[in-house]
Amino acid sequence: MYRRVAIVADPGAVLRRLCDRMGLTFEAGMAAYRRHGHHVFAGNFGTLSLIAGQGRGEGPAKLVVKRNQSLYDRRGRAIFDDQRWRDELAPWQLDVIDRRAGALNRAFGYA
Repeated sequence: MYRRVAIVADPGAVLRRLCDRMGLTFEAGMAAYRRHGHHVFAGNFGTLSLIAGQGRGEGPAKLVVKRNQSLYDRRGRAIFDDQRWRDELAPWQLDVIDRRAGALNRAFGYA
């Protein structure tokens, strides 16, 4: 299992290890996600914003919330650890998340 923080920190290294584990040959183009067209049917606003911002997406990728698009336009193409939830969610929302997923998050090393 790979934690998201490891992927954000060094996506190329994680992708190479995944390829090794699956018996695949790593190719640099595998890590060039944003250079290819996409047929997106689901995803979070970060993914959809990045794809829509490049004009490479179809379907839901074109239905990006404007509030999020500006964030991804400013951040560029690099992967980053989006911690906005810490400031944007209300205490009651954080409590709901903790009650529903807190034990699982802690089991996987997320506090």
